[in-house]
Amino acid sequence: SGSGGGGGGEPGIITVRQNFKDTAVFKAQVTTDENGSAQVKVKLPENLTTWVADVRAVTQDSRVGQTTNELVSTKPLFVQLQTPRFFVVGDQVTVGATIFNNTDKSLKVNVSLDAQGVELKSDAIQTIEIEGKQQAYVTWDVHVKNNIQRVDMTATAVSGQFTDASKPALGTLPNQG
Repeated sequence: SGSGGGGGGEPGIITVRQNFKDTAVFKAQVTTDENGSAQVKVKLPENLTTWVADVRAVTQDSRVGQTTNELVSTKPLFVQLQTPRFFVVGDQVTVGATIFNNTDKSLKVNVSLDAQGVELKSDAIQTIEIEGKQQAYVTWDVHVKNNIQRVDMTATAVSGQFTDASKPALGTLPNQG
């Protein structure tokens, strides 16, 4: 994406990526035109990754063909929150975020964690410098609160016009003790 902005055109609003899927689309039947070409429009999930398109074709007279192609979905600056899949009530855990600077220039990045269901034991906002085409890792210590149903966390990275926010699906288990 050219601008790297995250909001829907409104300053100060950052769109949170939380629609993460393993498969972007599956189309069982697509009809080609007279030249053997077809187009499929796909709205990609919000994963920032390399997608692989696998296409197989069969003609009416049983001739077959197959091709594979890759598409990279990325942003100039993005954050990837790394947490346990589940939290246990009462646990003390460290969660982290990897921040990727895909630009050619060094960026000063404000990285923040908004966390529900846990008590933050670290500063919610951290500022780091990331060289161009590099990544950095920040961590937060948290204590999972008692009597909660779930934990929700959103990591946000902001550097000038570049923004990103990521909210993975998390769960909570009761204390096993």
